[in-house]
Amino acid sequence: MWAAVYLSGVAVVALGAWVFSDAVRTGEPISVVAQALWAVVAGILWPVVLLGLAQLLVLRVVVKRLKPASSERSDQLPPTDRETIPVQT
Repeated sequence: MWAAVYLSGVAVVALGAWVFSDAVRTGEPISVVAQALWAVVAGILWPVVLLGLAQLLVLRVVVKRLKPASSERSDQLPPTDRETIPVQT
């Protein structure tokens, strides 16, 4: 079952990469072999990218939970330079 999920992901991502590369191609021609190679590489590596995104999301949640309450955004604005430095007359 896992192999079927992986292989279907490979097919979907490889096809998407192929279509995307056709859509964003600049004026420079690219060989069909190179286009196919990079589409297959993207298809093979899709789980790695998915895991990397999941790790970033977990890191964001952990940082948000570890952030102390005092560092959260306050409704008060910080004092300006005029308020902190006394003016001599």
